[in-house]
Amino acid sequence: MTRIPGKTLQDGIASLPPEELPVIMQELAGLLDRMRSCSNPWGTRVCGVDEKDIFSRRVPSGHISACDDECSFYVTLLRAAQARDEEGLPMLKKDANFVPS
Repeated sequence: MTRIPGKTLQDGIASLPPEELPVIMQELAGLLDRMRSCSNPWGTRVCGVDEKDIFSRRVPSGHISACDDECSFYVTLLRAAQARDEEGLPMLKKDANFVPS
């Protein structure tokens, strides 16, 4: 993939007028519907386009292993997020503003 210039939706959404949000939601829903209508060449596997591990800034640590199905993908994703949170907890506790939940 090639990175194109511009802002991500996450970075730009705060500056958009409220009437733009339903339009964006409809466009995203349409894109997701089209993506979901494509058959997965890897069966039920959740993986990268090369059938290997997943690398993305959207997952904890930028990497998780390929998974056999959607359920194991979510389990792996949650474990990675929990590990990240546990690693960061000591740093948060050093912060004077930290309030445990």
